[in-house]
Amino acid sequence: NSFENHKVKINTLISYPLADWSNFLIDQIIDYAIEKGADGIDYLPKFYYLAENEDVRSSCLGLYFLNYAVGIGDFGLFEKLVQKGIDITMVNPEDGNSFIQLLASSRYEIVPKIFKMVISTVEDDEKELLMNWEAKDGTTLLHSVANNPDEVISTKIVEELFRGIDNNKRLSYLMKSNQNVFPPFFIAINKSHSKLLTAMLDGLGVEN
Repeated sequence: NSFENHKVKINTLISYPLADWSNFLIDQIIDYAIEKGADGIDYLPKFYYLAENEDVRSSCLGLYFLNYAVGIGDFGLFEKLVQKGIDITMVNPEDGNSFIQLLASSRYEIVPKIFKMVISTVEDDEKELLMNWEAKDGTTLLHSVANNPDEVISTKIVEELFRGIDNNKRLSYLMKSNQNVFPPFFIAINKSHSKLLTAMLDGLGVEN
C-alpha cells in the first residue's frame, strides 16, 4: 500500500537477476500501475551493465545471462550479450563441456538461429577449433548435435555447421570417435533421424 497516497508513474523496472521476480508479482505490479495511470512500463535487467565487467563476461554469471536469453527465446537479447563479449565457448570445469556444446543438444527453437549467427561471424580457423573441441569424455560439438532429441533442430544446426566445409573435413567430423563414444554419424543412424543423416551426407555424393 506504499503507493496509495502517491501518483504512480512507472517508467522502468530494473531487476537482477530476473529470477528474483516471479511472473505473478510482475503481473500484479503491471496491473496496479495501469490502474493508477502509469505512463508506461519497461522491464530492463542489468544484463548490459554487468556484461561490461570482464569477470562477468568469462564467468558462470555470463553463462546465466546467455541461458536466460535462450530460455525465453529472445534472440535479440542473446545477440547483444554476445556483442558485449560474453564467451559462448566458455567451458564448465567439471565436465569439460562448453556452453555451445550444451546448446547444440537443447530443444529450444531459438538454437538454430544462434548457430547461424555464430557460424556467420567466425573465421575458418575459429570454426575448425569449434568443431574439433572435445569435452573430457571425448565428445565434440557434432556429438551434441547428433544427440539432440529434436531432429528438426539438429538438422538445421548441421546445415549451418557444414556450410562451406570441404568433404574431407566433413567426413572427419562425422566419424570422430574414441573408445568411449560412437561417431556422430552412427548416433544419427541409431536414432533413425533420416533428415539429419541427409544433411550430414549432403554434398558427399552418398545416398542414405
